[in-house]
Amino acid sequence: MGCAETQEMRKKRILNKYPPVLTGCIISWIISSSASFRNSGSHAGLFILTRGENRVMTRAEILGRLYSCGFVIQEEGQVNGKYFFVVDK
Repeated sequence: MGCAETQEMRKKRILNKYPPVLTGCIISWIISSSASFRNSGSHAGLFILTRGENRVMTRAEILGRLYSCGFVIQEEGQVNGKYFFVVDK
C-alpha cells in the first residue's frame, strides 16, 4: 500500500491555497526551474536545491515505476487530496 501527491494534485493544492496572481507566478517559476534543470541534464542541481524532498511525479510515472519493479496494481483512488494505491507482487 502506498500514498503520493501527484503533479496534478499538487498544482490544484497550490492554486487553491494562494491568490490567483501569486499562484500564476509560483507555478510558472516551479515549471520553468524544474524544466531547465531537466533539460540541461543537471539532475544533480535539482536534487541539491530540493535536497531530494517533495519530489512530484505524475500518476503515469508512479504507476510506471511500480510496473517496472514487478508490482501489479490491485486498487487505486484519491482520498483527501492524496493518491492511494494497493499493489501485489
